[in-house]
Amino acid sequence: MSQTPLQEADTVEEYSAAWGAVAWLLRQGQTWSGGERNGAFLGKGDGTFTECGGILGLDQIGDGRSVVRVDWDGDGDLDLFLRSRTEPRIMYLENRLPLRGHSVQFKLVGSDPLQTVIGARLTVRGPDKEDPVWIRTRRAGEGYLAQSSAWLHVGVGELEQVRVEVRWPGGESTDYGLVSTGSSHVLVQGETETREWVRPDPAGQGQPIMTRPEAAGGKGGGGSALEGRVVLAAPLPLPHLPVTTVSGSHAVLAGIAESLHGENRSPMVLLLWSADCAPCLKELAAWSRDRDLIANSGLSVLSLQLSSEPQPGSKSEWLDSIEWPYARGFCPESTAQIVSALTSQIMGSTRPLAVPLTLLIDHRGQLQVLYRGGVSVQQVLQDTFIFGLQGPARLRASFPFDGLYLDPYKKPDWVALARSFRGAGLGVVAKEYELALARTESIDSAESQYTMGLARLRQRNFEAALKHFDEAVKAGPGVIRYLEKLAFCQYSLGQMTQARASFDAVLVLDPRDFNTLFNLGYLLAQQGELEAAGVVLQRLRPLDQKLAGVLRQAIDRAKQMADQQPAEKPSGATEDTTPEKDSETSNATEPADSGGTAQPDGSIPDPDKR
Repeated sequence: MSQTPLQEADTVEEYSAAWGAVAWLLRQGQTWSGGERNGAFLGKGDGTFTECGGILGLDQIGDGRSVVRVDWDGDGDLDLFLRSRTEPRIMYLENRLPLRGHSVQFKLVGSDPLQTVIGARLTVRGPDKEDPVWIRTRRAGEGYLAQSSAWLHVGVGELEQVRVEVRWPGGESTDYGLVSTGSSHVLVQGETETREWVRPDPAGQGQPIMTRPEAAGGKGGGGSALEGRVVLAAPLPLPHLPVTTVSGSHAVLAGIAESLHGENRSPMVLLLWSADCAPCLKELAAWSRDRDLIANSGLSVLSLQLSSEPQPGSKSEWLDSIEWPYARGFCPESTAQIVSALTSQIMGSTRPLAVPLTLLIDHRGQLQVLYRGGVSVQQVLQDTFIFGLQGPARLRASFPFDGLYLDPYKKPDWVALARSFRGAGLGVVAKEYELALARTESIDSAESQYTMGLARLRQRNFEAALKHFDEAVKAGPGVIRYLEKLAFCQYSLGQMTQARASFDAVLVLDPRDFNTLFNLGYLLAQQGELEAAGVVLQRLRPLDQKLAGVLRQAIDRAKQMADQQPAEKPSGATEDTTPEKDSETSNATEPADSGGTAQPDGSIPDPDKR
């Protein structure tokens, strides 16, 4: 592997080429670590260690990057999460060793909840002088881009009570006295008593803990998480897929042009299988048994058997034996190559096509969910709710963990797709995506209206900008940046009711959009709806303390003015109720095109101005 250039005179071409070669190898499924297994070392208590990865099942062969410790299942011992470059990217390793003795856990919290207590040192010792002593330090970061649990875990053997002391970052120490083992405690700086913490009993004990029901495959839950279930962050129009019918005639599925034209058809489940694949046969039998569930779902089902040269009139004896009630056909080699290149682009890997493989396709011919491995009818039916999701809600459904997203609006990367297909020798498919790129750039009415609106907004022509953003929202409903610009123009033109409705629409799509929460709260304060503004403030506080502080001041100022002039103040008053803010606060715009925050003159700033 090429080293990073050390001098200015060094050329970067070879360095960049080396990284390109590495990336190509990784996409081929090659290892970066030369097949070296992970290692685990056990302390023997005398200052030496023994390698025990193979015995403990920790000698994974993937390209390990980092490992973190956390008592994930709440049984008193530490479990591990392993992060690897190769799949599985994240692996949960549950500690199932027999428990010996007791443990106790502590979480250290500073007197100011907004400040961490990195560097605080916890000392745990037995009640007698001859008892051992354990020291733990609150750290930030362990290993490569990793952080273990904030809970400090201490195994104390057979001790049933321990004495606890904390030395805080400022230098002061607190003696919390004796605490019982086999429990968890929160230690707050400035307090001398511990707060015992009882782990909540999760619903469905014994089931995998999921952050959201849809992450497990449906709004209402009930489906199990699938290892090979991939929800696309944005639906992907499929290219033309040639297939062969059982009579030997040729047909074509999907097509990007048809998808972009918005041609409606029945949502489809495409099942790719092979006669010599046991999991495939098992999956097909299950789908045949569950035919009643499909009957009223509106889904059409098509099984495509991998076969390069099907004979006219041939039928699968296996499908006949299970009384297959759905459509059937054959997947020629050319289509298998297209699907293989498509899945490789989605998964970031160029491994050969593997079956069973199931594609959930919506009414516009767009791929919504990819299932690598067997999938049940129930799971697919639950996943049809994804068809209607957009923006942050769509992203949350595509990830197993919740969070804040810097780029809530995703589009298919046509250029990367075309490059991928061309690299796989599929020039016709690449051309199809390239033509789609040209078409979307030229006639995408929502983006065109949005771009023209930005131009009018820079001219401070709010009325003209408002018309363009309104058209953009109509053509692209559910796109947050369209709604944010629309709300800004409505606010600037004094259309407070409409602006409030637009802010509410953004928060329906992303309830954690802190800039929109601030703007809505500020608008409510200006309108004298202080109770409603206070509710918004409570929602904003855990997301952005700085903006929450500014909104708190605006609400207080508005309340003072209302108390001083409750009767004389006209409903349309535009007096300044916003406190002066430093440049850092007033420029606290959202990561991607939000309405920004209020200015000292009482107006929400132009969202294009950082």
